[in-house]
This record gives sequence, C-alpha cells and structure tokens, in this order.
Amino acid sequence: MEAGGHTWPGTSVDLSALGTTTQEINASQLMWDFFAAHPGQ
Repeated sequence: MEAGGHTWPGTSVDLSALGTTTQEINASQLMWDFFAAHPGQ
C-alpha cells in the first residue's frame, strides 16, 4: 500500500496516530477467505 502506515487494512478503529489506514482492502476478510479455502493446511 502506497503511503500506508502501521495499521490494519480495512479497520474502522481510529489508528491515525500510526499512519494512514487503507480501506481499499479488508485484511481480516482476505485472511478469512484464504483460510476457509485452505482448511487444515
């Protein structure tokens, strides 16, 4: 992420003190989708 800070992408928590938070992706949803597609691996 260009100009991103040290924050969790897609969070609604105000982490502005740590830098910019992108809303272009939702890291939690992406992780959930990955692990759901690859159970037990």
